[in-house]
Amino acid sequence: MEYLTQLDWIKNLEGFEPNEQKVLLALSNEQYKWRTRDRLIEVTGLSGTGLDSILSKLISQNVIRPSISKQKKVIVGLTERVR
Repeated sequence: MEYLTQLDWIKNLEGFEPNEQKVLLALSNEQYKWRTRDRLIEVTGLSGTGLDSILSKLISQNVIRPSISKQKKVIVGLTERVR
């Protein structure tokens, strides 16, 4: 897997908790701009409740953005990648 490393959130790495960093790293995969909640749980190893809390916080900080996929699933992506 290749990850994008020239992203704004990485410049402020210390501003994010370790589990937040896991989510942000998963969303930095160069192959996928958007990820479903289920895929993020799988990739990060976080519980659903833990992930939901992190997603809520990162959305409120405008670091990630939610959307709806063609399959009508909630997806999220890094704001700087999915503008």
